Amino acid sequence: MTETLAENLKIWPKTLIMNACFFFLNPECLHERTSMAQPSDILIVDDNTDNLRVLTAILKTKGYEARPVSSGPMALKAIAARPPALILMDIMMPEMDGFEVCRRIRSDSANEEIPLIFITALDALEDKLKAFSAGAVDYITKPFHEAEVLARIHTHLSLFHARKKLKKSAALNRQLFKAEGLVRMAGAIAHKFNNHLHSVLGNLELAAVYSKNNPKALESIESAMASVEKASHFSRMILTYTGKTQNNHTQMDLNKCCRRFLTEFKGSMPENIQMETVFLQQALPIMGDCYGIQQILSELFINACEAMDGNGTMHIRTAMKSGPDISGKNRFPLDLLPGKMNYACMEIQDTGKGISENNIENIFDPFFSTHIIGRGMGLAAVLGMIRAHKGFIRIESTPGQGSLFELYFPLQQRN
Repeated sequence: MTETLAENLKIWPKTLIMNACFFFLNPECLHERTSMAQPSDILIVDDNTDNLRVLTAILKTKGYEARPVSSGPMALKAIAARPPALILMDIMMPEMDGFEVCRRIRSDSANEEIPLIFITALDALEDKLKAFSAGAVDYITKPFHEAEVLARIHTHLSLFHARKKLKKSAALNRQLFKAEGLVRMAGAIAHKFNNHLHSVLGNLELAAVYSKNNPKALESIESAMASVEKASHFSRMILTYTGKTQNNHTQMDLNKCCRRFLTEFKGSMPENIQMETVFLQQALPIMGDCYGIQQILSELFINACEAMDGNGTMHIRTAMKSGPDISGKNRFPLDLLPGKMNYACMEIQDTGKGISENNIENIFDPFFSTHIIGRGMGLAAVLGMIRAHKGFIRIESTPGQGSLFELYFPLQQRN
């Protein structure tokens, strides 16, 4: 059925020579394969234990992590437990052949891009076409040459990682384009809106002067003026989203600012929400506006309380982190990158309902909300205020378990 270890041993002297020539001509591949050891987890599927042993030995000597399994059902379980970077698979296996295993792997959208290479004794054109139709990316006939197997693995892993980078880059460009459009639109709307509000407010003030002797009319005018003031506040929030509001930043201690806010906020917290705080003992000097920082915290705290439906635990922590150590996953704003400096970090963690991965990139969009229509400007303003402080916000969230918001602000030398 499948080839034995003896058949592969016959070609080893020739294989060793070919392999030496391959790496002599392509020395960079040896370095790349060794450096890819941890992320390049390869699943080997073959019912012949000798073949499994040979392929595992070949891969391990080149720094790959090999996971050998002896049947199709075992392969499906291994993939479900931990998707590999690449799959090497025999075709002729009892219980479930390689074609069927390949089709089942490709039926799951999460695994449709994993490179799958068949290594088999079948060399008929019909079998090769059937393999590619099932979803294979390559086809190696037995007895195989070690250098050829390694070269094909390297090629398909490189293509796989390049495709992932390309998709990530395309997604980032799409988000940047959307964010730029939203900022531009928000700025234009706020500017026009403010102009009209000033006109309305001016006319209302004039009407109030002429209505001094008419208490009923004056009451209505004052009510309208109060509504205009609310609309003006909303307009300022839109401008805040753009990050182009006037800054009055001075050096301040993030720890002190947060402690002051917590003292005030605790009085309005729901009874069944507990708060646990861990503050860094040393000061965290940043250039900022304490009132603006407290607005950020207010929006995030209210958001956390709503996510927990008034029952849960909120964890507040401060720390100091190096810019290069700040993960790029779910970090906003997208158009700014951390510098090679230290950052003051504040973490706000809740035990609420969490946010789905699909919604994370949208939660800072104006008016986006998973709750009711018309909500959502608060988090958009949060992003704008963080942008104005030249900082970042990162999100980690698991639906049903809660969310973690990390705020980063450039650390200053203490005056």
